[in-house]
Amino acid sequence: MQRTENFLNKEPQKFWDFVRKNQSNFCIPKFIKLNGISCNDEQDTANMFSSYFNSIYFIQKAINTDLSNLDILSYNLPNSSSFSVDVVFISLSKLNGVTSIGPDGISGLYLYNLRYTLAFPLWLLFRRSLLDGIFPDLWKISYITPVLKLGDASLVENYRSISILSHVSKLFKSLNLDCILPSVYPILMYEYIFNVFGAHSQVDVIYTDFAKAFDHVNYHTLLKVLARTEIGELLIMVWLTPFM
Repeated sequence: MQRTENFLNKEPQKFWDFVRKNQSNFCIPKFIKLNGISCNDEQDTANMFSSYFNSIYFIQKAINTDLSNLDILSYNLPNSSSFSVDVVFISLSKLNGVTSIGPDGISGLYLYNLRYTLAFPLWLLFRRSLLDGIFPDLWKISYITPVLKLGDASLVENYRSISILSHVSKLFKSLNLDCILPSVYPILMYEYIFNVFGAHSQVDVIYTDFAKAFDHVNYHTLLKVLARTEIGELLIMVWLTPFM
């Protein structure tokens, strides 16, 4: 506990990770139900959650969506992202003390200890993935953890899934995000909002809470919407293919 408190100023994430782990004492009930079927065996429970999440996220069909009537603004958004070997090395260095193991069986601490050896080959892999617009299938493998969203804890429908990717996969996504955010934020904030204010108009923000919104996102349609904003096709494929 003392060590965790010492992290508060320099690495607050570790402090809050400690807090969350010690606050979380929820366990999935022994008896759960899905579509009127009950089970109390651990393997049957895992299969029931697997069946439910699979029916939501992985069975999607392309929808012939007409976007012509939607007022989707286009911007000069990034076509790709670029980062150096040194940036990959710095990101690997941040895994110091991260002992969690991803679905590939590799811990963050292992990657940290081999950071001098791995930085360059990982950079080559990341660059090739961006150039080809491909998110490798092995990086899509994840642990799925059911988290109760609301209501009766014995009903499978009341859970959402949390996907835990490998450290290499998360590293790749975070490096891309760091590259495009400096370009995206000024466009979304300054080019749109400031222009509206300059025209003596107003910007309205509507906050909504759709029930299981992410369960019903059709990624084929989302691809079309993002393409209309003129963000780079390769970036779109790299970001969305993990979910398809």
